[in-house]
Parts: sequence; structure tokens; C-alpha cells
Amino acid sequence: MKKICFILILTLQSIFSSAERHFRTPSFWSPKNIFFSTLIQGSSHTAWVLEIGQELAAKGHNFTFICRSYSEKYLRDYPAVNLLRIIGEDPVAEYDKFAVVLQQKEHNIELMRSLFSLVQITFREDYLQYSKYFQEYKPDVVLCDAFIHACIYAADENKIPVIVTSTMAVSEDASASFVNNLLIGNPTTEHESLWTRFYNKYIFGAKLLWTIRKTCSEKIAVQQELGISSNQVLPHKMKDSVKLVNNFFGMEPARPLGPLVRFAGPILSSSYPTLDAYTAEFLDAHKRVAYIAFGHHSISAPHELQNILLALVDSIEANTFDGFLWVIRDAVNFPEIVTSTLGTKMNVSDIISNGEKYPHYRFSKWAPQFAILSHPSTALFVTHGGANSLFESLYNGKKMLFHPYFGDQATNVKMLERSGVGLVYDRFSPNAKDMVRKMRLVVQDEDGQFARNMRRMSALVQLKAAEAIPNAISTIEEVIFSSDVDEVPHLYPASRNMSYIKANNIDLQFIILCLASILCFLTYSTGRALYRTLYNFFYPFYLLFSKMV
Repeated sequence: MKKICFILILTLQSIFSSAERHFRTPSFWSPKNIFFSTLIQGSSHTAWVLEIGQELAAKGHNFTFICRSYSEKYLRDYPAVNLLRIIGEDPVAEYDKFAVVLQQKEHNIELMRSLFSLVQITFREDYLQYSKYFQEYKPDVVLCDAFIHACIYAADENKIPVIVTSTMAVSEDASASFVNNLLIGNPTTEHESLWTRFYNKYIFGAKLLWTIRKTCSEKIAVQQELGISSNQVLPHKMKDSVKLVNNFFGMEPARPLGPLVRFAGPILSSSYPTLDAYTAEFLDAHKRVAYIAFGHHSISAPHELQNILLALVDSIEANTFDGFLWVIRDAVNFPEIVTSTLGTKMNVSDIISNGEKYPHYRFSKWAPQFAILSHPSTALFVTHGGANSLFESLYNGKKMLFHPYFGDQATNVKMLERSGVGLVYDRFSPNAKDMVRKMRLVVQDEDGQFARNMRRMSALVQLKAAEAIPNAISTIEEVIFSSDVDEVPHLYPASRNMSYIKANNIDLQFIILCLASILCFLTYSTGRALYRTLYNFFYPFYLLFSKMV
């Protein structure tokens, strides 16, 4: 009885004690007006930010997407996101130039020139429309894609905080001496020779600046006509803004980052389309399927398509796979006939039309990629190396053969090749044998190395994906609620207000060097004087002793 009473007293005391506790409740929050814009085609620039926007809208914020007509399709899956249109002619001609540029093996400089032209060609009309929208709707923060300089300048001129969105961290405060930030293929200098490092750091940069000089001059002239205070090619506001990067260490080289750089990736969609019956039937009927998809903007040359198709046919005949599923929007530039290594001749039109003659070969204009990658029969993903495709493949633990085209793809796939989850194939290779060999190595995986590395990377991606959107929302709300007008002073290191010499303690090191030099000089002078004194004192005795002997 005494024990029961004692327990009852303790229980009542605990209840009253918790009732008296004071719980913290945030007092800063209120719904805000958030804008996002990108004018670059592609889901890697758009979908992940809209995913964040949907969650921000669910919290009570007003999230608006500013875009051209070709990007409106992305809003289908995000009903809570509002739309504002940028009116004007789409720069289709500039996108068409990419197809020509990508046929060249050394295309990085020309590709960068085309990108700068794309940014500049609609700058005037874009800037004026952004300014109009910002003045009318007065957003509390604007998320601008890193390539959309007009958005950044308009927000800067209207004193609105900016968050720069990107899938790669290439800003100055994300740089390191051993990291290549010019999209030149190798993510770091670790495996580069002295000459390659010299070329990339000095010659490549100089060639790039020379190539884009005219475009830059035209852009600066337009900025001056519009009354923009900055006369720099890249918006100075980017230096003062938070950079929200849909990536993570593992696909980005590990290095120190500045306080304005926030990795919030990988951000994946909350839900994906399920397998359609036609695709599900094909996958269920096979055990080892190669899935091929190169995104919407990759343009393959005829010799590439021939090599890939021949490699797939040879791999199936060698029993590396028992089928392939190739998603390609426009099945053009294929050869009429393909002849396998074993001598089998096939009519390519019959293969593409998915006739009964070739039940193990499947072509499609579209397919539910995430569902395909999560299917147990998918043995290999042949991919261009776009960020979204890599995230989805890593999440599902599918080994890859990389076939990069442009931009950050070459850097992405080099990082993952060194992580041991796949191999890179040179798309300019003259024959298909190397692709066949690499497909076999990755799929058969005789020592299990690829599978082990993929388990590690898949776990990393799943862990990072679980916290990605909450981290991104926290970053955006931090900028909204803790900014001072359009700046975030708590994220600015004190070194910004110092000279380079002071910030890096070069003056202190110089003083130490001077003191060390003076000390060495005094030590030398004192030693020399002492030597002379002792010499003059003892030398007469030495002479006297010598005569006596």
C-alpha cells in the first residue's frame, strides 16, 4: 500500500511539474512572398526549386514561378505554385547552336560562348519585365537561377534579397586551389599533370575570355543603357547572395565552403509516375535490362547512335543483357542497317518500331524513369550524366555507364567514376568495342566492387535526400527573416572588410620574417665580433707558444 501511494505521489508530481514547464514558440514567422525564375530549359534548373516551392506554399508562403512558355509544363505537378509569364520570343536559335557545338570534341569554349550569348540575347526585355513584376508584387526574396543575370540585376536594383540557385557550386566562395571550376571535365587537379594544370588555369581561361569578349561588351553596354549601376559582366550581387546548390559532397569535390554556399541536395520529387503496363510487361519479361536515356537536350551524332546500338546488340548476343529499353524523343540519325560482331544483320527501322521481330529491343519517346530504375530487372543505366538522372540512379542503387555531353555532366561523371559506381565512355570513340567491354565490366562486376561502392553511395544519397528540402526551406527562411534590406550581414566574414594582406595575416608574416632576418643578422654580427675579439686575445699567446716549442 505504501509503495502504491509513493508511486501515485511521484506520478502526480511529474504531471504538475510538466504542466508548469514553459515551451519555446517561434515568434518571427509570417507568410512571405517568394519568387523564383529560370529561363534555361531543363528540369535540372527548375523542378527541384518548384519542389521546394510546393513545400513553402504548404507552410503558408506565397510562391510564384516566373518563366517563359516552354517551362510552364513543370507546373503540372505543383498546383500550389503561382505563375507569371515572361513575354517575348524564345531564343530557339541559340539552343539550336548547341546541337552544332556538341558535335565537336573540344566544345567547352564554344559552349560557354553560346551560353553567354543566350544570357545576353534577351537580357534587355527580361530585365524590364522582372523589374515591372518586382515593383508590382514586391517579393520578400527572389530565387534566381545562376544563369539568369537579368533576374539578379533587377532584384539588386530593387533592393530585394537574392538567392542564387544552381546544381553546381562554381562561385568564388566555393572555390579551392585544387578544384576545377570551369567545367573542363576533371573535377579536381588530383590526377592532372603539371602541363594540364597550367593549361586549365591560365591558357583555357585566357582563350575563354578572348572568345566571349564581344558578347561581354555588348552585355555591359545594354546594362549601361538600362541604368544598371553595375558595369560588370557577372552580377556583383552574386558575391553578396546565398547560393543554394542542389548537390552534395560525393558528386561535388569535398572542400571548405564559404558561409553563403549552402548544399541542399539531392532534392528529388516527392512522387513519380508509376510504370505503364507496356513498360512493366517488358521489364517483367527480362532479368537484365540496359536502360538508355540522355535527357531532352543532348543531341547525338549518327556515329554515336550507331556505336551505342551496336554495343547493345553485341552485349545482348554475349548474354551481358537480355534486353534494352532506350528512351529517345526523336529516333533520327540512326543507320538503316546494323551488323553485330557475330554477323547478325538487322533493319534498324524494324527495331525502332518495336515490332514482334525484336521482342528484346524496346524504343520509347518517354518512360517513367524513376520507376524503371527502381525495377529489379534494370541492370545498367546508360546516362548522359545530368544531375537529376544521377540522383535517381544513385537513390535506386543502379550501376551506370556514363556518356556525357556538355556542361557539368563531364565533371559529374568523373566524380562518380572515381567513386566506383560506373565507368565513363568516350562518345567520340570510333568503335563500339570499348562500350561493350565497359558494359560487361560493370554488369558482371566479378569482384563485387561496383556493387559495394553503389551501396555506399546509395545510402549517402538517401540520407541526404531525406533532409534536403527541410534544409533548403531553412536557408530560404533564414534569408527572408534575418536579412538587412537585401543583405545577410551575419553571413559575411569579417575578411570582406579587410585588405587581402590583413585578412591573410601577410603583414604579420612579413614582420616575423623581418624579425627573423634581424635576429639572424644580429646573431651573425655578434658571433663574428666575438670571434675577432677571441682571436685577437688568444693569437699572441699562440705565437708565443709556437716560438717556445
